[in-house]
Amino acid sequence: MQISDGWSWGVFDFVFAFMLLSAAGLAFEWVLTRSISSTRKVLFGIAIFVVLALIWVEAAVGIIIDAPTQEVSTDIVTRSGIITQINLDQAALDGPYMVTIQAVSGEFSTIAVPSMGLPLCVAYKNNTITDVYALKLGQQIEVRGTLGENDSIVPCASADHYLRVVSDVATVPTGTPSLTSKPWKWVSALYNDGTEIKPKKPDAFVLTFKSDGTFGASTDCNGVGGKYSIGANSTITFSDMISTLMYCEGSNEQDFTKILSTTSGYHFGPAGELVLDLKFDSGTAVFK
Repeated sequence: MQISDGWSWGVFDFVFAFMLLSAAGLAFEWVLTRSISSTRKVLFGIAIFVVLALIWVEAAVGIIIDAPTQEVSTDIVTRSGIITQINLDQAALDGPYMVTIQAVSGEFSTIAVPSMGLPLCVAYKNNTITDVYALKLGQQIEVRGTLGENDSIVPCASADHYLRVVSDVATVPTGTPSLTSKPWKWVSALYNDGTEIKPKKPDAFVLTFKSDGTFGASTDCNGVGGKYSIGANSTITFSDMISTLMYCEGSNEQDFTKILSTTSGYHFGPAGELVLDLKFDSGTAVFK
């Protein structure tokens, strides 16, 4: 639950707080019902309060901060790129906000912004971390932080850490290929068993990536559309694919949609061609 900017509690946190406060309340009630002097009751009450405060602080450090081992890291990196994916789902379970960016070199980096522990971050207190909920796909951002789990970048522990928007308009240097730089025409697919498939109507198969995480494609029969998501190490997944329902005899449409549904990654060739890597290293598909 997002209570305020930078403060989000999951179900576990509410249950934990309820149990802790209930236990403290029962302890206070037990002390008040004992036949002891008022001075001892006050001392017992102070002791209960101190224990409650210690447990609460320990929970904040040991539970609320998503990855304490990340802050121990001495590897500080600075990266910039275009936002290709924003994942806020883990924050519902007190995990980090995950943001994926792509540099002009084509390299992907993952940023992990603490959710529950964000108000405790030095960088957050210095107002150098942009509100994750205000980020949008296609924005150019820059991040500085420590390397955490799975080489994710964590902007948190130091006053010189930051996460900031550089530009709301994505720009790619001339000559640098990217998924969204142009429509891609399917040329061929080569499988590891030696099978090669070339479309009978190559100009009909055009794949277009949009900056909002959706794609569209024309074939020699039906139109196809859906979503795509990009992860670290140039992984890519096509999902929620839909198409029109015309039947066309002799069409290569099934070959084309099979390529999309079995794609696991991508890279660019020396001539700027887009190469889709198929799952289990079963083959590749080339687009120009």
